[in-house]
Amino acid sequence: MGSSLFWFENWTRLGALYFVTPPDFMCDETIQNIYDVVHDAHWDEVKIREILPADLANHILENMKPPVLSDVLDRTYGITFHQAWELWKRRNRYKYGDVVTVSRVIYQISSTIQSLIKFRKPGIQNIPHKWPYLLNMMEKYTPALKYTKVLWEYPSQGWIKVNTDGASRGNPGRSSIGYVLRNEEGDVVYACGKEIKEGTNTNAEVKAMLRALRFCVEHGYVHINLHTDSMLLTKVIAGEWSVP
Repeated sequence: MGSSLFWFENWTRLGALYFVTPPDFMCDETIQNIYDVVHDAHWDEVKIREILPADLANHILENMKPPVLSDVLDRTYGITFHQAWELWKRRNRYKYGDVVTVSRVIYQISSTIQSLIKFRKPGIQNIPHKWPYLLNMMEKYTPALKYTKVLWEYPSQGWIKVNTDGASRGNPGRSSIGYVLRNEEGDVVYACGKEIKEGTNTNAEVKAMLRALRFCVEHGYVHINLHTDSMLLTKVIAGEWSVP
């Protein structure tokens, strides 16, 4: 049916797209399942080319058949651990002969995780191979934060400067907004931060701007200098991008 996860399941036979895309590639979080890129039982070529590198897009369009939608979701079938273990041994006997142990499986899993960490996080050095140390390292790992210093500038005389922000934990998920008004002296005229209905990051950014502007109109502020950290909304308002 196409209900498999688009980014995290090996439906292309190349591996999960999340791991085979370049390290600096940004996955489109609005695409969740395979059927999100299918239209009338055909691949949505425009969307696929927008969200994937050219080589992966070509592979899907040329080699993969689009799923046929039906009323029955894709099913998963459960097996016991013993059955899974026997199946794994049969499929890997040609690699390791007849000797297949749990330690061999753990070693193989550790090696795979090591490779994924090196590929996705090239800045991490001295990745341990032993399972307990590897888990301990990942639990304590904190990515390096990237930030840019921005100088806040005073608005012109008679103007109000409004800075807004919105965020969603989970995207979509629990959301909140905030905005602050400052006058020409840099003094805070009004500030607000509150939780709102669950939604996406973009929804939260829009609502923060909307409620800030409504407050300005209701209190007679007509010369407004509005600032947002959302490049999407900046481009949309400027007419450079279409409204999503």
